[in-house]
Amino acid sequence: VESAEVELCSQALQAWQKRRYSHQQEPVRRTILELQDISYSYDGLKTALRGVSASFSEAEMVSILGSNGAGKSTLAQILMGVLKQDSGHIAYEGRVLDDHTACQRSEAIGFVMQNPNHMISCDLVFDEVAFALRQKGYDEELIKERVLDVLGLCDLRSYHHWPISALSYGQKKRVTIASILVTDPKILILDEPTSGQDYVRYTALMEFLSELNRTLGLTILFITHDMHLALEYTQRSLVLHQGELIADTRTSEVFSDERLLKQANLKETSLYTLAKRCALADIPNFIETFVQTEQLGRGEIKPVISLPERNHTLASVGKRKKRKKVEKEGRKFGFALTYEETDSYLHRFNGVTKMGIFLIWILFSLTTFDIRFLLFGTVFSLFLLTQAKIPMRKFRPYIMGMGTVIALNALFIFLFSPDQGTRYLGSRTILLGDEQMHYALSAETLFYLVVVCLKYFS
Repeated sequence: VESAEVELCSQALQAWQKRRYSHQQEPVRRTILELQDISYSYDGLKTALRGVSASFSEAEMVSILGSNGAGKSTLAQILMGVLKQDSGHIAYEGRVLDDHTACQRSEAIGFVMQNPNHMISCDLVFDEVAFALRQKGYDEELIKERVLDVLGLCDLRSYHHWPISALSYGQKKRVTIASILVTDPKILILDEPTSGQDYVRYTALMEFLSELNRTLGLTILFITHDMHLALEYTQRSLVLHQGELIADTRTSEVFSDERLLKQANLKETSLYTLAKRCALADIPNFIETFVQTEQLGRGEIKPVISLPERNHTLASVGKRKKRKKVEKEGRKFGFALTYEETDSYLHRFNGVTKMGIFLIWILFSLTTFDIRFLLFGTVFSLFLLTQAKIPMRKFRPYIMGMGTVIALNALFIFLFSPDQGTRYLGSRTILLGDEQMHYALSAETLFYLVVVCLKYFS
């Protein structure tokens, strides 16, 4: 553009713009997510976000722009619930999310990292996409149907049994998107979705995301430095600078405002340079006309398979439904303990209270040898476990493993100190063997071993 004598084309460009431009009326959409005066500071001194307010509509595609350190990633982490804002409120479909955990928010808001390798934790494509549903305890048959449908949506169904290491970078990116889509979110946030990809893969991924937006009605937010991505695929952009929202307007207007671009440290696009050199009166109009024409030239897009209607639906934000749990939790090892959300009164205690009670319990168990207290403590602790309303099979592997370790501990105590009970109680009543045997089992030693086992089990 700089070396060409584009000024000679000014009249032709104006005529082309007038001929090709068609005003696209924005459909009226309901607001799905609202940010109200969000502020955040990492250290309490330097503000990372200051008074950010914005709203996002259903089935909207929006770019979040700004230079490094502008607050884009911080805003995404606050939306996800990874960070807690210092002030302000976040509302999803009119419901305030301030007290919702990242796990609860993930049912409505999905986040895809810039590098897919940072999100992948399983070896096989199917297991990676099924991971979230297995953690939520869905029936395996429903999981299989749901995962294969979503993989079909992402053009990965034929790869469901493949190792992820055999996929290309772009396919891995789709796997991470599928692992989020499987939970049926309404909002998808992508961090630099096109980084590290050539034009062909870049275009394929963006067309795929655009089709998801049109087909599923997903609201998609792009955190990006790619000015051309913002122009081609989003009608609206938010511009952040030093933690403040300095613009929330049409993308074409953002890239037609030289002062705004300079303030936010964003690069001018070649379209803006061309329009400026040709002295076009309405530069935003010219940019939109060019983008519309370019989009029409892409041709028909292969239709995306829609997910079928289901009787089983994923829980909405903040709500939990009873579901049939699956025995295997989808981890590489057969079991694992994670935080389980239930409506028990134990869950209403905060972490400090739980830790305090736990430490008192340890002190109580390890400082008494009164078997009556230890029996009571063991029975009462099992009672509390049932009150948590978590299925006992979740704990069964750990109880079996713990019982094995406690039994081995008692065996080694007897092998290395068979008269420990006698030394503790001051008497010796032989139950097995005779007085001369080193490993004669006395009632006192047996009592001592039972007490020790109850201590650790409690």
